[in-house]
Amino acid sequence: MLGNLLDSRYRIMQTLGAGGFGQTYLAEDTKLPGNPQCVVKQLKPYSTDLGTLQIARRLFDSEAQVLQQLGEYEQIPRLLAFFEEKKEFFLVQQFINGHPLATELTPGRRFNEEEVIALLDNILIPLTFVHRHQIIHRDLKPANLIRRVQDNKIFLIDFGAVKEVAVTQVTSQGQSQLTVSIGTPGYMPSEQTRGIPRLSSDVYALGIIAIQALTGLMPHQLAEDPDTAEIIWRPNVQVSDRFADIIDKMVCYDFRQRYQSASEVLQALQQSQSLPTVTFIPSTTNLVSQLTLEWFEAGQLKTQKIIENQKTKNQGVFRIGRDPSACDLVLSEITVSRQHVDIFFDKQKQCFYLRNLNNNNLPLLNGQFLSESEVVLNLGNIFRLGQAELKVVDISRSQYPSSYIPTPAPAQPQANIQPPITPIHNSDRDLQYPPPPVQAQYKQEIVTPAPAKQSLPTSPKPAQWLFWLKWFGLNIGGFITAILAGTFTSAMGLPTMLQLMSFAAVAGVFQWLALRNRIKNASLWSIITAVISIGVFTWIVIVPIVGIVAFLQLKKETAGN
Repeated sequence: MLGNLLDSRYRIMQTLGAGGFGQTYLAEDTKLPGNPQCVVKQLKPYSTDLGTLQIARRLFDSEAQVLQQLGEYEQIPRLLAFFEEKKEFFLVQQFINGHPLATELTPGRRFNEEEVIALLDNILIPLTFVHRHQIIHRDLKPANLIRRVQDNKIFLIDFGAVKEVAVTQVTSQGQSQLTVSIGTPGYMPSEQTRGIPRLSSDVYALGIIAIQALTGLMPHQLAEDPDTAEIIWRPNVQVSDRFADIIDKMVCYDFRQRYQSASEVLQALQQSQSLPTVTFIPSTTNLVSQLTLEWFEAGQLKTQKIIENQKTKNQGVFRIGRDPSACDLVLSEITVSRQHVDIFFDKQKQCFYLRNLNNNNLPLLNGQFLSESEVVLNLGNIFRLGQAELKVVDISRSQYPSSYIPTPAPAQPQANIQPPITPIHNSDRDLQYPPPPVQAQYKQEIVTPAPAKQSLPTSPKPAQWLFWLKWFGLNIGGFITAILAGTFTSAMGLPTMLQLMSFAAVAGVFQWLALRNRIKNASLWSIITAVISIGVFTWIVIVPIVGIVAFLQLKKETAGN
């Protein structure tokens, strides 16, 4: 495998780990400048029969979408791509330069209470983010917690749900089932070994990690009460009763008696230790969200970074258009409106929005007219302003100098946001996620799918009426102007053909003005108008017919969008 080029892009450089679920490699991205490092995880299905492969593909696609959603958080590696080759599945993720927590929790080494509290706090913050999305990690253990070198932050890696791709098979009755339990013995509670994990199962695993750090013992070395099956660990350490009670509740045998999610554990620690309140997004003053746009202008690739609540010409919003006095990003493309769209960051919902400012020149988002006043921007979205196309190439949270002070964001109106992925329940598995729509080709870079197209009202919107009025007015004006042009050339004594050509040119220009930015072949219709206008019935018959046909074409393409 070493040296192989996967997906014609990722060159395998080193083996990082191997197990029953698959293998993990360090690779380099040969299609990016500098060949940056990344992590490639290979998953081999339990069987290559058609039924098992179909289920594996659905699980792989579903869990990849979940990983992409989680990768928006700083302490979870970003998912860069996922693809299938030779009936094997591959995930490409951000490389974290650090070491696994397993190198710190060595047998015999004991942490004191303050060190363990700091360790738990570092892990609970990203885990709370995961649990708020109703997602279970299912394989929390020291080897799956990476401490980054540059800032000592702990990253959660190797989510257990992805491993279902490798251990799912189809029974003779056509039903899917797991061949083995997903998780690691010693860190798995009893309900997880039965195949029905819960959010509190992650709490149990984290409690075991805390006990391992306090006692210096591996999980299999911990004693159990023969009557209650509770773990006996207190006699081996010196900790406060309040902290010991929290650990006991985390590792309670009965999942109903545990903390039900990471946020409950975090709250209990804060109350017992008088720690500052910590939300699931760190409250560091110089950690801010940013969005990066990329577009071509004058033959050059340009980028623009937008930081949450940065100082702009219009408080709380970043405006894009052609007006340098009002816009923060000024585009030279003449089809862009003077003030076309705003981009703003909603602090409460932690996402960027795109707001339309011009109903006469509607922007397109992922190929569809922006029918709503504002929508959430996701990674990979492409929005078009006139003939200018801008792509969202990065959405992340980054560290900025302490001198950066965001301006207060004004209250924003409620926007129509896609609901988060909602788990469904069945008897085989406690938490499952519905599969996304089937892709035309099961091989793709990670691009956030556009929000589902909503049905438009039956009555036309004011912006549509304004367009039809503009279209009709331009055609009438063009017809009159073309007659004047033909009359003028006739008075100049020019040949009849030149008179007709001048008439046709004016008619064609006005047809293009009427249809530009509305149908893809507006230029073609202008040429057809000009050519046919030279005919015998130009002034009376042909121009109205071409106008009607162009109108029907426009109506058809508008309905298709």
